[in-house]
Amino acid sequence: MMKKRILTVLLAVFLLLPMVSLPNAKAAALPMPDMEKITSFYDNSDFVVAVLNEHGELWLYYTEKEYDANGKVTATHLPQKTRCVTTGAKAFTVVHYGIFVLKENGNLECYSVYLGDIKLQGTVLTGIEDVAEYGLYRLLALDKAGNVHYIDTGWNGKVTTDIRIIDSGADNVFPGGEYLKDGVLMSHLHTEPYREVAEDGLPAGVASYWSEGGTTYVLTRDGVLWGWGRNHVGQLACGEYDQIGPYFYVGSYTANYTSILLNCKHPVKITGGVERIWIDDCQVFAQMKDGTYRTWGDGEPIMAMVDATSGKLDIGPWDYPKGWPNIPGWVIRKTTVSQWKGEINYFDTLFKNDGTIWMDFDSNDETNPYVYVGVWSNSTPKPIFSDVPLNYYCDEPVRWAVKEGVTNGTSNTTFSPNQTCTQAQILTFLWRAAGQPESGIENPYSHRAMTSNQYFYKAMLWAWDADLIGDADLDPNAPCRRSDVVTYLWKLDGSPRTKAGSTFTDVPKTEDYASAVQWAVNKAITNGTSETTFGPAETCTRGQIVTFLYRYFVGE
Repeated sequence: MMKKRILTVLLAVFLLLPMVSLPNAKAAALPMPDMEKITSFYDNSDFVVAVLNEHGELWLYYTEKEYDANGKVTATHLPQKTRCVTTGAKAFTVVHYGIFVLKENGNLECYSVYLGDIKLQGTVLTGIEDVAEYGLYRLLALDKAGNVHYIDTGWNGKVTTDIRIIDSGADNVFPGGEYLKDGVLMSHLHTEPYREVAEDGLPAGVASYWSEGGTTYVLTRDGVLWGWGRNHVGQLACGEYDQIGPYFYVGSYTANYTSILLNCKHPVKITGGVERIWIDDCQVFAQMKDGTYRTWGDGEPIMAMVDATSGKLDIGPWDYPKGWPNIPGWVIRKTTVSQWKGEINYFDTLFKNDGTIWMDFDSNDETNPYVYVGVWSNSTPKPIFSDVPLNYYCDEPVRWAVKEGVTNGTSNTTFSPNQTCTQAQILTFLWRAAGQPESGIENPYSHRAMTSNQYFYKAMLWAWDADLIGDADLDPNAPCRRSDVVTYLWKLDGSPRTKAGSTFTDVPKTEDYASAVQWAVNKAITNGTSETTFGPAETCTRGQIVTFLYRYFVGE
């Protein structure tokens, strides 16, 4: 459907008119939290989300689930308990029934967490710079002198007597028992540097490290992102591979083939100008130093086929999509941010712009599966326009549009949410959302305002060609009505068959827009102006238009 086609281009091209540049339009705050500062675990009975917010407060949010006799989830409740474990925290890591918290003063504290009972077990080490989990019962800690401390814990999170220094001269510690020393990635599991990077070594000046799904990424201090490991869906933004990885699945008995993932064991330069990255499964999202965003790693999988008898590697033309590796998901492309979806311990997680966290616990509610579980940012938002106060009906839609660069105000301080929106403007919005396609048709309109030098000329031609408009006498400067907006969106969605209801007394079933109105109500894009009226002839304002589009494209 057309909606799916325009989703990928909406945020980059949709602009409201008139346009006035806003200062500091680039995103300054992170669109979602540092994933090192949020995790989840089971407190023997309850599901718990642990969040370290921007004020140094470590909070636990307990979310309970109900099951039927077959073990199927029947209900997921809002957090039953919220606990602030401590303040002044810099970082933390979770082990089995325990939380280790690194304080700003360098103290590493241990808390046992079991059945809702949280107890401070004491200060484990002092003078610590960083801490990282290392399996279910262990962790590594880096002190200010560069010593790497290995810490083993008991089943209930209590520290055992096994605390010792395993190496010195390190720069960073990472999850999984890994640490950086002299530009070489080391592991407590091995006595030598990692084999997969030993040949070429790591790039100089490594600042950050991530490992997800068999792919490793390192970011240097000069903003260059490198990676190695699995590259079967474009995680490295290229078609390189120099070894075959673990078994993925076994082919049919007649073919006698085994399918294995492609790997690249040497570091590959992915791109420069990177501020930081987030990883969701295999897809990578990067925040660039210029304030823009990029994504890759969600391409069509490429598998190496190995004959199980001869061991011969066979990657035939049939196994490559046309144009590979220059296909979507395998090349870096621009993207935008409104609210991020990630994954925490196999649960789909939604990080909203208001700083809240929502998770999908596989509930039966398919229309709204996400449940609120906590807050990752306690910052109180400030109005971005003087005429759009906090919690105003279009506050979130306006923030979404401005944050994504899809709209500007009518001045540096005003948005003019009550200003009437014209037919030319709404059709131009939708045309730009569709990628500004060239229609190639002759001008079918009779109105004298429809001239080729107008900003809306191509948009109006496209609207006619796309069957959004069928009235040759349409006045581009006429106000846009509520019935017009829902009709345009309904047609963009492919004019889905919707039975015209009798919800509103002012929407006769015989009207052309009756199905569109019912569709919009069903999709929660808009409600009526009262319980019994829709107000189809009422004109739309800029605030209303942004709200309709936000609900349609974002889904809220």
